[in-house]
Amino acid sequence: MAGGRQNERFLAGCATGGNQARPKVTIEVPEGFEDSVKALEETLKRAHRGVEGASRGDLAAFNAAWQEVNAGAEQTERLLKRRLLRGLDLDAAQVLIEGQPYVRVGRYPATYKTRQGPVEIERSLYRRVGERNGPTVDTISVQAGCVADGWLPEAAVPMAYLLARGTSREAQGDGAPGGCASLLPRLLRAGGA
Repeated sequence: MAGGRQNERFLAGCATGGNQARPKVTIEVPEGFEDSVKALEETLKRAHRGVEGASRGDLAAFNAAWQEVNAGAEQTERLLKRRLLRGLDLDAAQVLIEGQPYVRVGRYPATYKTRQGPVEIERSLYRRVGERNGPTVDTISVQAGCVADGWLPEAAVPMAYLLARGTSREAQGDGAPGGCASLLPRLLRAGGA
């Protein structure tokens, strides 16, 4: 019986439309994460609009906010992952890789594929000392475990699963990002299969 009264109070509180003052929260944000906080703030505003719409019985506003919250959460995750990947960047003139000296050949933009979508950052490329036209090493890709041209494991594994179940067109219909037609062969080659 007590649970029934509690539910009635909850429902009555929802029917008021939630006109209470919004609490203010202050947090310390580490340097480099400011854009993530702004994106999160926008996502919270979208969610609030959905809550207000739902409390008025406006399911269209609720559904729109639901989609906007999903998009905002993905954007926030991409920004956070971009910052994390930038933390792996080695911006040094020379590095040791498996005991061998490598020299920086330049800094160039690269796109890394996360589960939430692509993230672009600038990173250094290195080449073994003494090998003028030898292959370059992207230390971010090596440290993060990327396969097949910047695919992070969190994105490559489910993508390979979708592609293994059928054609690339079917995978795209199941939610795989565009351009995945050539991914499976590259993932299989990169994985040694």
